[in-house]
Amino acid sequence: MDSESTTKPISPRRQNEFGNADFSYWARLAYWDSGEFSALLLGVHPGHLTAAMQSKTLQLHPVYLHYTRQKILVDRAIEFGQLAQRIHPPDGLAWARQFQLSFPSALEKCVRAFYPIVDWKSECRSAQGLLLKQAEKNQSLSKQLSELKFAPILIPKEQSDGPSSCTGPSNTNPSAANDNSDTEIRPKRKTSYLKLIAAIVKDSYGHDPNAVKSPTSKDIVDHAASYGVEIHVDTVRSILKEAFDLVGDIQLED
Repeated sequence: MDSESTTKPISPRRQNEFGNADFSYWARLAYWDSGEFSALLLGVHPGHLTAAMQSKTLQLHPVYLHYTRQKILVDRAIEFGQLAQRIHPPDGLAWARQFQLSFPSALEKCVRAFYPIVDWKSECRSAQGLLLKQAEKNQSLSKQLSELKFAPILIPKEQSDGPSSCTGPSNTNPSAANDNSDTEIRPKRKTSYLKLIAAIVKDSYGHDPNAVKSPTSKDIVDHAASYGVEIHVDTVRSILKEAFDLVGDIQLED
């Protein structure tokens, strides 16, 4: 045995009386049942232990007594959800190591040859780190979208050659001109807004302007609504079309 056992160690001679397990064969199986797993942890052939259950003499054998104690642990782990009913080999050895149950190194070597034994704690920490980074990125993008508030982009009125006979003379009041400049977006700034919107939407939503039915417009409306910003999906669709008509199907640069 490789580490301290939960029961009194059994001599190799007594253990061999039940026959050694062929680890190369058992490691190839997709799963073990609780009896097979308990026997393999002892390095004993599972079939020989099953036969011992029919013999009262063998039921007093130290190996069999050790096996019954081991199987109680495994069965309780299955009932409690720590192990599956059908025990995947690497999952079983990971559980045994967690609870400091001894098992032959040859068994682990054969299992590793067919299945990678994953350190789930490290994998979980890594996944949590990635999720945290993505959440921070989404929060930053959401803030930018919220600041834009999807305000309607107003196109400056075209200047006419002269006053219209229907509208009368144009308003030459300087204060009125200033009022218009506050509500209308200048062409250069509008272009910048469209480029910014296209970049943010491409990065955050992976928008494909060539898609026949893109969910991006609805996703943006739902996302904006979660921040209390209301806007019609057709308005968003129109803005996206104008933005990507300007920049095309942009891609992330290497």
